[in-house]
Amino acid sequence: MRRGSAYAILYLVLMTLFFIPMHKPFSDTLVSLHSSLLMVYWCALTSISIAMGFRVLNKVMKSDER
Repeated sequence: MRRGSAYAILYLVLMTLFFIPMHKPFSDTLVSLHSSLLMVYWCALTSISIAMGFRVLNKVMKSDER
């Protein structure tokens, strides 16, 4: 599997994980475990997405220089 397709699959997984909390039983379960667990879930996913975006942007910028 090429690196580009691996990134595409990873992005699809992340987008799926972003939409899971919109399913009420999932978000209710997280909130019932701890009141700020849903916030931690969103922050972790957002941080992972931003880090991946910077990696892809860095690769694009390096390929532009060639």
